[in-house]
This record gives sequence, structure tokens and C-alpha cells, in this order.
Amino acid sequence: MKLQEKEIMLINALDNQSRVSAKDCLSENNQVTFLVKEEEVGRAIGKNGMNIKNLSNQIKKKIEILPYYDKPEMFLRKNLSKIKFISVQYNKMKNSEIIFVELDNENKKKLQQENNKLKKIKTLLERNYEIKTIKIK
Repeated sequence: MKLQEKEIMLINALDNQSRVSAKDCLSENNQVTFLVKEEEVGRAIGKNGMNIKNLSNQIKKKIEILPYYDKPEMFLRKNLSKIKFISVQYNKMKNSEIIFVELDNENKKKLQQENNKLKKIKTLLERNYEIKTIKIK
């Protein structure tokens, strides 16, 4: 994964504010999403959300913090917590890595409503886990 200069500057700004170094950063329109180690999420947010509020005021964008997990299936489940998954399976194949997701109809509709977040999750899965495909049944 190669970060752009803008992303590096945002990661440095989070580090200066909270003393947490993000693994990745997405900046889209009026929002910045940081990917930080699961155990550092609280410190990144700060007491009463002060780190995020201060950083948001500084960069004039909304801030979202997503926890990083070592296993991509856990990353997907935890960051789409409103969705009840029947199963999530990670398959590492010769030329690609795929996550297979099984959902009932109600949760498929919920996932469609979470479309913007799903796009971010897909981008982060590709950049941090080299997963290019999510197949939904």
C-alpha cells in the first residue's frame, strides 16, 4: 500500500493530536476515515471525544475511526456491526483473496443502506489485506 502525501499529512495530524499512528487513512469529500489498531481506538478518540473534535476543527472535516483487526473477516464483521452475518469466510487463492459473506434478506437490505460505509470497508480491505472481492450470498 502506498499512501499519498495528503494521507500522510492527515495520519501525522492524528498522531500529533492523539499519539496514535493510523495504519491507513481515506479522505473523501468532507470526511476522513482513519484505520487504527483495535486497542488504540479509545486513545485516538480521546476523553469525551476531544482528540477527534480538535482534529476535526483543525482540518475542517468529519472524522471516523475504524478499528483494525489482524483477520479480515473480523475487520468486516466488527466494522459493519449493524449487519447480522450468517457466515463470513476468507479464502486465500492462488491469484486472489476473497471474502464470502452470507446474509438473510433483511440484512442484505441493511447492507444496501450502509453502501457508503461498505465502499470504505472494501477499499480498506483491498489496501490492508489485499482482498479485491467480497461475494455476498
